[in-house]
Amino acid sequence: MTRTRTTHARRTAIVTGAARGIGAAVARQPAADGTAVGVLGPDEADRAATVEAASLASGQVPYAAGGPVD
Repeated sequence: MTRTRTTHARRTAIVTGAARGIGAAVARQPAADGTAVGVLGPDEADRAATVEAASLASGQVPYAAGGPVD
């Protein structure tokens, strides 16, 4: 059996509550390591700020931002 090593560039993290506070800090760490991050939270402006900060931390990782679903 052949094992393939997975790199961070192929991983994705979904962080709920990432709009601010501890959730935002949690979203920034995997981003700094090169993991793609999905940022979820109720406030659009706070999500955008988290995405911007995470983008600055990584320099190149794509992000998705989304709000609550009814």
